[in-house]
Amino acid sequence: MKKLIKTSIFLLLALLPSLGFAASHYIHPLLCESACDGSSWAKAWTTFGAVTWTRGDTYYVAGGAYAENVNITSPLAGTTRITIKKANAADNSGDAGWNPSFADTQALISGSLSIASGYITLDGVTGVLNSGHGIKVKKSVSTGGNALTYFGAGQPSISVSHLEFEGTGMNDANGWSALKQVNGQTPSKNIYIGYCYLHEFSQNGLVFTGVAGTSYDDYGLLVENIYTHNTGGTLGTGHGQTIQCGAGKSVAPYEIHSYWIIRNSFFHNGVGTALLACLGYTQNDHMRFINNIARNDGQSYDKNTNQWTSYIPGKVPFSPGVIYTSSTGPLTSATYFEIYNNTFYNIYKNEVALQSPVKHDNYIKNNASHSGRYGYMGGDAAIQTYNSYYACQPIITYGIYGCPYNQVGQQNETSDPFVNAALNNFNLVPGAKSIGNGTDLRTIFSDDFNGSYRAAWDIGAIAASTAPDVTAPELAVVTPITSSVNNTPALTFSTNEPGNISYGGACGNGDRSYALYGNNITVFGPLAVGVYSNCTITVTDGSGNASLPLGIASFEVQDPIDTVPPTVDVFNLGATSSSLTVPLSMSCSDDTVLDLAPYCIVEVNSAAACVWRENAPTSHTFQTGGAHSLYGFCRDVRLNVSAASSGATTITPPDESVGEWGRGVNGRRVNDKLIYVD
Repeated sequence: MKKLIKTSIFLLLALLPSLGFAASHYIHPLLCESACDGSSWAKAWTTFGAVTWTRGDTYYVAGGAYAENVNITSPLAGTTRITIKKANAADNSGDAGWNPSFADTQALISGSLSIASGYITLDGVTGVLNSGHGIKVKKSVSTGGNALTYFGAGQPSISVSHLEFEGTGMNDANGWSALKQVNGQTPSKNIYIGYCYLHEFSQNGLVFTGVAGTSYDDYGLLVENIYTHNTGGTLGTGHGQTIQCGAGKSVAPYEIHSYWIIRNSFFHNGVGTALLACLGYTQNDHMRFINNIARNDGQSYDKNTNQWTSYIPGKVPFSPGVIYTSSTGPLTSATYFEIYNNTFYNIYKNEVALQSPVKHDNYIKNNASHSGRYGYMGGDAAIQTYNSYYACQPIITYGIYGCPYNQVGQQNETSDPFVNAALNNFNLVPGAKSIGNGTDLRTIFSDDFNGSYRAAWDIGAIAASTAPDVTAPELAVVTPITSSVNNTPALTFSTNEPGNISYGGACGNGDRSYALYGNNITVFGPLAVGVYSNCTITVTDGSGNASLPLGIASFEVQDPIDTVPPTVDVFNLGATSSSLTVPLSMSCSDDTVLDLAPYCIVEVNSAAACVWRENAPTSHTFQTGGAHSLYGFCRDVRLNVSAASSGATTITPPDESVGEWGRGVNGRRVNDKLIYVD
């Protein structure tokens, strides 16, 4: 009995994380002097190296200096997350020992940051564009790797928001990146980078190798509202980029990049191959590049003087183009690219260069280009419509033309369309041809770079034709949550406008904070066992219009100790037969797992008579002719047995039969032959 009690307690403790008993932990560099176990602010861990990472828990980080490399290591436990969050009044003001200074000061990590597995959230809470970020990772020396490295090969779902990453300068010969995902041929998905500031990295800003979603809802990569400054390849032998997809490895299978969204971001002073460069031996499809601004201070970067300057041959940032896919590798692809409503300013090769051997269904629309050289702009790889151009600069000696021409809806600006591009003011001036001459893309997005509602479709990232948006999003349930033992249930809902998600009721927050146009999936939990009947979702668009709360139908999170029996889904017995062996089809299903020997058929309606078998039976041999019934049962891994499913058959001899069959209505078996006697 004691052994049984101990075993039961052990099983209960093992189940606690999955039942939703999450804990909060605290990190502060100075407060605690002894017995520092992270259980309160008074006992806060003073270094990240002392932290014990537990799935389902939240770790609050106070402002201050942390001179160390931070390694977040914890094996996956289903979809249970670890959340690292900057201390803030909304979450922590009720904590014992709370001090507002914990939130007011930036948490500065002087070193590098690494994530070993998926389902990790890093949230600095505050910060937009290039200021105010709650957590900063600073590469203080030029050795030791990238600022943030993700090693979760094939593992999904990391979220990094409101963090600042500072490198060691554009002339660091070691060439580090702000964030590098080390993966390869096993794709990850649901990688989110938002509201971050990346600057002073001499090789790349962001590097992703093998990131593929299944739809724009179940995205591979979502990058939004980030600000990059001074990133890319300044090395003598390097050709970095602001965002890199793929490692260029000529090893099968190709790295796959699918369903990427890069939007509402500002890319300042990028150097190298391209702003977005997909290297050779990669397959790249379904990429949306929307409402972004890319500008350089000059069209060349002189790494000898560490200065931007006017055009210098051989020292040109972004060549072949702003967006580029490699021609290396026979299966390298660029398909279903959508490049919409971006603004490109003062960039050499201010064009889209989709050069991959496999390329189709690519679209370039509503983009505003100012002061650049052109020659490819998608070429025959993309449909180009409703783009505007100003101050195109031809390079006749290279055989490259100036502005593109004869595009549908093309607008050639005769004067500067921007208020003051040199000072980052990319608002359109009255009378600009870009105003009102774009094509409507409302089914994909409705706001501009600033989050303003597009009343009419202007060209470029910032709309002039804005108006108060007074229409709230409309939500609907697509796939409801059903009662089950799953304590991380998923809801699929739709919205006709994108926007921020807020949650209500006992379910708490889901794992999505932003809803895209169309279908969205949000995952709740871990939830405790019980009935949930008051959960809601609300979406608020960029103009502050909140939808009506979408009620989630009542559902139950059931006890993980499974008591639900399986079901017999198919049990078809031949209705008539001229043979004792009658054909049968049978299949079963369960809400957890079927037993290794889950099938039984018997001629009496009782599972007690069962002899369980591994494979689904395809026939049954009766001992006599005439009318018979047959019953089927299934059982799951916990030996829960289904209700019976039955079938009836009648075995009759063929007319005028001889040999095996004799005349009569009653039969018996003799030497494996059925003999009918009168």
